[in-house]
Amino acid sequence: LKHLSICMCWSINTMEIRDMTNLESMRFHEFSIFCLLVIENVPRLVELDTNCVEMGTEILSRGNIISEQLAKVKHVELECHLFRNTGDFHELVRFIDACPCLQRLEIKFTATSLHERYYRMKVVNKTSNDDHPKTVKLSGIKASPNEVELGVLVVGKATALEELIVEISPDKSYTNRQRIIARIRKEFQPILQDSVNFVVV
Repeated sequence: LKHLSICMCWSINTMEIRDMTNLESMRFHEFSIFCLLVIENVPRLVELDTNCVEMGTEILSRGNIISEQLAKVKHVELECHLFRNTGDFHELVRFIDACPCLQRLEIKFTATSLHERYYRMKVVNKTSNDDHPKTVKLSGIKASPNEVELGVLVVGKATALEELIVEISPDKSYTNRQRIIARIRKEFQPILQDSVNFVVV
């Protein structure tokens, strides 16, 4: 079994996924907030997709659940929706901290229902001996307070950063885009070394 998708199981209280050595992706949607998820010995897992706030928080904040993989991960892609004005992203930062060999980090901010928050994670193992992200890419950004704060936190942790790419959400007008670009440069430029290639598009 390489791909596992479980949805709309409101009566499940505990779910354990163990010793599935070929499992590559998991999708969990619409679970009870009281569901306990345990993941052990899934060495090939590279993708996690969930819109369950509590489950996503549990997985992303407790990096030791998949610690054997996180110790080797070089490339992480995170897709997430954050509520506009509440600080609900710190589990993402803890997850990133749990990847000591991370080389490339991509965060895509997406729009979804006001009452829904979700995370989609993809990890890609690549060969490298360095231990800090060299490239950080933030896409779909609207420069909301949460997006900016998360971005600044992530970039601040990337002490070996060589390139920062910020892509503005495509649904913005020209005037709004220019305003967002100005704010992005104002927030990020002061914390970047002169040697960092800083691109805003």
